Amino acid sequence: MQVRTVDGVDLYYEIYGQGPALVFAHGAGGNSASWYQQVPFFSQDYTTLVFDHRGFGRSRFNEDEFSSHFFAEDLKVILDHAGIDKAVLVCQSMGGWTGINFALAHPQQVKALVMSHTIGAISSPEITAAMRKAALDREPVVAPFGSWALSSELPGRDPVKAFLYQQIGGFNTEINLAKILSGKGSVLEGAKPERLAELTMPVLFITSEQDQLIPASAVHLAAELLKNARVEHFDQVGHSSYFECADEFNALVSCFLEEQTS
Repeated sequence: MQVRTVDGVDLYYEIYGQGPALVFAHGAGGNSASWYQQVPFFSQDYTTLVFDHRGFGRSRFNEDEFSSHFFAEDLKVILDHAGIDKAVLVCQSMGGWTGINFALAHPQQVKALVMSHTIGAISSPEITAAMRKAALDREPVVAPFGSWALSSELPGRDPVKAFLYQQIGGFNTEINLAKILSGKGSVLEGAKPERLAELTMPVLFITSEQDQLIPASAVHLAAELLKNARVEHFDQVGHSSYFECADEFNALVSCFLEEQTS
């Protein structure tokens, strides 16, 4: 456990293993514990860092001063404290905004990006339309332990895992999700299109046709706006492939990482 306190904010992170640096940025429904299926796998070959965004998990803060715009600079503080000069960032959902904004501010510290079920801070009228359509198409969640962040089949197929997903999210006791996902200062604000040309590092987008929160159509549109990006699909999983099909997710990311070192 490591905690770096900056301006009254306790930034919590954990670091495991040795080798090239690999950093995981969680989504709005999670925290550093979300990566329990990734850390044991990747820490065999990589210096693996997981952290809690401010207000999530064990990162404490003064809510009156909260803004998701701090997320990218919080990551800078964590990496500097951990002595990491350059890393591959693996970003899930909300974490994609952290990853893109960090890469724009500190491109020299980002070797590559994995954008898992996220468009990050990449915006266009077409992406906005795809996101709005997805929101209108969502069916209410009625299954016990169900969530829009999971496939509709998971609660029936593996209720224990679906329950665990809810429990991990329940550790976020201080954060107001509505505040960070909408309104002024929202983490979902997009970067200006002309700035996206600055992102020349390799980018792997991961998506699924069953993703009800960030539709595959929006992910493909986002990838088209970057110079060095590609998209991979999973079947029969929802918004959280890192959680639902961890073995397949880990294998895909591992292959991408090997490409960057070959």
